[in-house]
Amino acid sequence: MNSIGLGQVYKDKSSDVSRWLRLFFGLSLLPPNEVSDAFTDDIMPDAPASDAAMKFADYVLENYIAVDSKFPPILWAKPPDLLLSYTNNGAESYHSHLNAEFYVKHPNIYVFVDVLKKIQQTAYVSMNKLSISQQARQSKYEREKTEFVVSAYYDYRTQLITRKELLKKVSYHYGPRTEL
Repeated sequence: MNSIGLGQVYKDKSSDVSRWLRLFFGLSLLPPNEVSDAFTDDIMPDAPASDAAMKFADYVLENYIAVDSKFPPILWAKPPDLLLSYTNNGAESYHSHLNAEFYVKHPNIYVFVDVLKKIQQTAYVSMNKLSISQQARQSKYEREKTEFVVSAYYDYRTQLITRKELLKKVSYHYGPRTEL
């Protein structure tokens, strides 16, 4: 987004362009067969009239929405599940598990190294066993976010809210936190 000039606009949460960009985060929480319709019917009608926004939309369409794209929705879109704490991105998953081990932003170096050793030991055990029944700890923030998203998805499935309302609701809870 930075390369086409949308990085700073995205951080301004009060702008229309930022609100439009945040809708894209909700797409990953839809069933794969609904992503294309949500993109064309719910997101694109509100697209800002700017070249940068159109470049971004074209990029998303060509790489993530179209059936013949590099990363079609079947690879990354999945309705939320309250019992599962998951991510579609390996690096994001690792970072999430690493963050769950700390209670402060800047831990002591010895604590940090101990946590890295613990993660390494867990990786060794995982590689030596086919399955491990260890569930990752979730922070209160992550647990509440997951519960909110699952609740919003349930409202959508029971037709209490529209798909567009779902996208609006979850996009602000499931998008990246820019204040960090």
